[in-house]
Amino acid sequence: MLFSTSIAENIGYAKPGATKDELIAAARAANAHEFIIRLPQGYDTQVGERGVQLSGGQRQRIAIARAFLKDSPVLILDEPTSSVDIETEAVIVEALERLQQGRTVIIISHRPTTLTGCSALLMIEQGRVVRDTLAATGSRLESLLAHPAVQAWRRLGPDRPVPDRVAAATRRRGVYRLEGVGAEGSTVIAKRCKPRDSLVERTVYERILPFVHLSGPRYYGVVADPNEDPEKEVCWLFIGEIQGEQYDVLLPGHRAAAARWLGILHTEARSAADQSDLSDAGPGRYRKQMYTARDLFRNHLDHPAFTADDLAFLDGLLARFDQLDEHWDRLEQVATGLPRTLLHGDFNGKNLRVQASPAGPQIAAFDWTDAGRGVPTADLAQVVFATIGFSASPDLATYLSVVRERWPDCDPEDVERLAACGTVFRALAAIDWDSHHFFPDWANWFVPNLRLYEAELAHALDRLGWVGRIGRTSRMPIVTRARVS
Repeated sequence: MLFSTSIAENIGYAKPGATKDELIAAARAANAHEFIIRLPQGYDTQVGERGVQLSGGQRQRIAIARAFLKDSPVLILDEPTSSVDIETEAVIVEALERLQQGRTVIIISHRPTTLTGCSALLMIEQGRVVRDTLAATGSRLESLLAHPAVQAWRRLGPDRPVPDRVAAATRRRGVYRLEGVGAEGSTVIAKRCKPRDSLVERTVYERILPFVHLSGPRYYGVVADPNEDPEKEVCWLFIGEIQGEQYDVLLPGHRAAAARWLGILHTEARSAADQSDLSDAGPGRYRKQMYTARDLFRNHLDHPAFTADDLAFLDGLLARFDQLDEHWDRLEQVATGLPRTLLHGDFNGKNLRVQASPAGPQIAAFDWTDAGRGVPTADLAQVVFATIGFSASPDLATYLSVVRERWPDCDPEDVERLAACGTVFRALAAIDWDSHHFFPDWANWFVPNLRLYEAELAHALDRLGWVGRIGRTSRMPIVTRARVS
């Protein structure tokens, strides 16, 4: 049960006087920290009466965090995964397995998958015990085999082993860790995705990356998960888990490693990318995203939670979009100067791992859903506010030194200009993505993030020489060079 107060106070109810670090540690253990910090108010978010502002899975994880903070030797959990989908259940079950360590936990559930990891089972029907307490090994195996990610994995081939354990890999739905099934007992990541997205990733892993001298995850394959309704059909992608530390945009060594990785990708993948049928990742993609966000904002300007300041800001942003649309041809001219090649499309810290090597830090990247062909722009985006996280901000001087080995006519002005243009595109993509994530339920809480994206957008346009202001005709001086071939 949650109370009509903040997330922090709801967790802290289990231990009055708990420190902030204790609250965060409990939330991390419950797999709740990641979704909490994505909320505009973070731990200060008001959950509403009985937690109405949160989803069922989020409420469950807040309650589990409270149990971690209480640290009771005996816990009774009644239907801890009720009313949640399979993906959310996997996240909760992973937290429950940690919660069981060192204490006695009684779980009451109608879902066999929720009981994974229990040492014994007791089945009750109509108030009577119908099966004696028994070891859970057989039932656990049944639960593993029933998991959709495991079923898809085994469709890759009859010799595919059953994982030792299945757990949510990230806060993103439909991504799981299949432990012990990969090469030499390693972990495989199972990712559920739309057929269109799986085709993009499959193209990159099978037809392009084998010709590029970059380290990356081992690719195991893709299988379809057919459905009678084509709109509900999904696919599963399987790749090896990448080891390494999290990328930190504030560390110069990480930014240099990201730049070297990008330089190799952009130059070596060009030929294979030309032979592929990847979609266009040029300016037109981001114009469409701008249109989508613009229409969404216009349709929700009457949202009762918006303040007068919020509406004034949104009016200015909509005017900015109209201005960009009117002069989009100038952005298209700016986005030239280097050859079209493979672009990652979502090159930011969450999709990177940093690995140690004798030559220094090296990058390994994953999640190619937004990959496409185009002139390098979005991959090179630079951010002013490091907390935004929509770009890895690769070191441009390092990038230039790598690409000049194959593209000797590449000029620093080219790279700086394309990076600024890329920031414009990435800001528009972030606005579009977050607007669909928060609107309409969290519309007013999205505005602080939106202000940061708009600031990045304005700063990048200034670097491009966009001297006009909202309400006046803009003049963007275009400085381009002959295209590097």
